[in-house]
Amino acid sequence: GILSLILGVYALTLPNVPVPTWVRPVPVYGDAKLVAFIREHHDYVERGSRPFCQLHQLNPFAQVSISGFQVTPLVLWHGLQAGFISGYQLGGLLYLTDVKTIPGYPYPDPDYPMPDCPYDTWSYLRSRHFDTMVIDCLEPMHHNGAGSWRASPSHLTIQEVEEMVSLLDVGRVYLIHIDHQLSHQKLSGPFWSARHMYPSYDGLTIEVPNE
Repeated sequence: GILSLILGVYALTLPNVPVPTWVRPVPVYGDAKLVAFIREHHDYVERGSRPFCQLHQLNPFAQVSISGFQVTPLVLWHGLQAGFISGYQLGGLLYLTDVKTIPGYPYPDPDYPMPDCPYDTWSYLRSRHFDTMVIDCLEPMHHNGAGSWRASPSHLTIQEVEEMVSLLDVGRVYLIHIDHQLSHQKLSGPFWSARHMYPSYDGLTIEVPNE
């Protein structure tokens, strides 16, 4: 997420190239870590009389209005390398990509423990109904060829997603970040559709009411 954003911004606004007068600042939203990273390493994007970007810091659970949508940033755990990242609620839609676990979730992977977190995202999710959830999933990785299975250190497995979803009030689930070991045909079968879980695909459209 951070790399894609920085590469996109850098391609459009090189440090020594003046921004045309007709260009309006692009609003960029992110948590404190992301905003600080951009300002430290790519501060030129908001410098000068015609900055290219307008950075907005989002704070956990502090709802903001963006283009008519009420957006609530959520705290997620993406593993030791990436640390805590943000997911988002837009009305009845949950967008939770790059998840290893959710702070407050009672059944985390014991092989990859999460450090203490001051936010209880799980209780927030448990207390609400969501029409749609978008979440990552991987097939468990074989461990040392010994026949045992080991989960990813930074993403949920399909089995972990199934267990997590069963504890939430969610109408339907779209799976993203699917690895090559998971068959799209298998995920489209009756076992998963009976659980209202479906693989995402190119061109998928999800309607979210503009509140």
